[in-house]
Parts: sequence; C-alpha cells; structure tokens
Amino acid sequence: MGIRLIFLSLFILPFFASGQKLVDDIKKKYFGGYEGLISAYKLDTGSELIDVQETPIFILLSEDAVILEIGNNKISGTYTVLFEGDDYYVLNATIEGQLQSERIVVHQKGKTLTREGIHPQPNAVLEKLSRKELKNRL
Repeated sequence: MGIRLIFLSLFILPFFASGQKLVDDIKKKYFGGYEGLISAYKLDTGSELIDVQETPIFILLSEDAVILEIGNNKISGTYTVLFEGDDYYVLNATIEGQLQSERIVVHQKGKTLTREGIHPQPNAVLEKLSRKELKNRL
C-alpha cells in the first residue's frame, strides 16, 4: 500500500499538474477591449420565469484592473491570474460591491476571452477589438 502511494505521488500527480502552472501576470498583448453578447436566458424568481434578453458585454482588461460593461451597467475591479494552461489564462476578477467574483478565461489563440456567466447567465465569448475599434468605443 505504501509503495503505491509513493508511486502515485511521485509519478502520477505531477502529470496532472503539468498542464497548468501558476503565474503572476498575463502578457501585455492580451490587454485591451473585448466585446460580445450574453445570450438570452430565463431567470427563475421562484414564482415565475422571466425572459432576459440578449445583452451586449464589453470587458476592458489592463495590467492592474478590469472593467465590465453589461448592458448599461459599468462595474470595475481587480483581477488575479489563477493559472496558465497550455493555451489560456484563467483570471479571477474581484468586482467592487459584488459578492461573487467573475471568472474570465483569456484564450491565447484566436484573440478571444470567455466570461463565465454567474448562474443563470450563460457564458459569453468576446472578441478582442482592434486599437482603432477600441479608440472609437471609448
């Protein structure tokens, strides 16, 4: 039994951990504005189902902050990089006045990021804006 545990800890566990590594920052080329849509969904209030319409979402990612615009609401906060996978970063964004943090996945290929929706919101895939598009948006 003891040999199996040693084998497991020395050879198997590092294999699973090798796909993800801890990092402090993301590369500067991933900073910028990302735009997309949160798909329509249904919200259960307990007494009725409410249809929530498709909503535009914009995320501005900088070296030390994140700004989210969802519809007409604008919120901001800070983020930490939880880990880096082979082709993505996972960020945990702490937003001012919000109990639950936001989870953002920055894809290193394809110039996109995914904002994981807070239940019952669906996930939203956002595309990076060019500098010109970002300048016109701001």
